[in-house]
Amino acid sequence: MDKRNHYFTLNCLTKMTIFIVMTLLLYACSSERTANIENFRNALNQKFHLKKQKMCFSDIGFRFPVAISNKEKSTSQLMAKLNALTSAGLVHRKKIIKQLKRNRRGINMGFAFNYRLTGSGYEASKRVRTNKKWVRKFCYANSHANKIISFSQPKTLKNKTTTQVVYSLTLTKVAKWARGKKFLTQFPQVKKHIDLITQPVQHKATLQLGKERWIIQ
Repeated sequence: MDKRNHYFTLNCLTKMTIFIVMTLLLYACSSERTANIENFRNALNQKFHLKKQKMCFSDIGFRFPVAISNKEKSTSQLMAKLNALTSAGLVHRKKIIKQLKRNRRGINMGFAFNYRLTGSGYEASKRVRTNKKWVRKFCYANSHANKIISFSQPKTLKNKTTTQVVYSLTLTKVAKWARGKKFLTQFPQVKKHIDLITQPVQHKATLQLGKERWIIQ
């Protein structure tokens, strides 16, 4: 082999080696198993999106259809909330005449409001079990991890590699009906959560290294 062919062969081998090394480095940097901010944020949002994790009312659950009498003082607060849902287009209200009770003067007639879900209300709600009863809670936004603030050095214990992640949580796809003045008056906690859009709140999570990517433990 003459010198020209020898140098040509070495040059080709060198270029091929560099190409392989660069490819491996690029793969390592882009691998979903790498411990970096992007992969941790993707792991959080993947669970939020796949599980359809949403922000829902946490203070009260509703059973529909339901009739509320105008004579029952104990239900005034509940009626106010149901009326707010009506103004938001989630519930339909119908006034009905109802026999309340019989007294010395005869039958005391009154009226009640019958509340049932609208099509929009059905789509925006989900059934949850509380106190051995199935009720509906209305969801108004999606959870989204928008920033990884910090994370601990990954540690391996009993064949499990984990890291502690601190991230900021915000909301996306906030429903238009969740911004109504009457609605927010009756559900102030919703306004507090909607404020996460401009003032994200910090949360913590433990991530575990899976076969293909990082996942929430």
